Amino acid sequence: MAVDEAFHGRGLGTLLLERLAMLSIHRGFTRLWAVTHSDNLAMREVFRESGYPVHETYEGADMQVDLSLQPTESTATRSELRERIATTASLRPFFFPRSVAVIGASRDPERIGYRIVEAHTGTVAIEKVYVSVDKFLAWCAETNARPNNISRARYAAQTGYPWWERLD
Repeated sequence: MAVDEAFHGRGLGTLLLERLAMLSIHRGFTRLWAVTHSDNLAMREVFRESGYPVHETYEGADMQVDLSLQPTESTATRSELRERIATTASLRPFFFPRSVAVIGASRDPERIGYRIVEAHTGTVAIEKVYVSVDKFLAWCAETNARPNNISRARYAAQTGYPWWERLD
């Protein structure tokens, strides 16, 4: 198992080991054996944090690792914790976006589109707010186009302008 250096420290080694162990168990294996450099502290930590009983032996600059694949309370607990952390991390961009696109924004303070833009501008966590442009809506009215993805693309192609603008 190898993880590119650009992806070190992101939990990929742990996830790969967990999946490998699960597949191995399903195919009837009871142990995994691995060899890594003894100075590879990150991989040693992955083995130890897996929750599986680990036996390490050293031979020169290498470390041999023997993992028992017998499920324990520790393996189940750690796997569930990793799953919860991953789920939380995957939902973070949804609940705490860095940018927001508001379709149907309005300059009229009585309209919901205006209030949505107002609620999102000036928010510390949100870096960019994009809103539909009045010119695009006017173009839709002139050409009898419905405001949808196709008309947005036609508008951009015909006018050279995007259908949205960034609010700073």
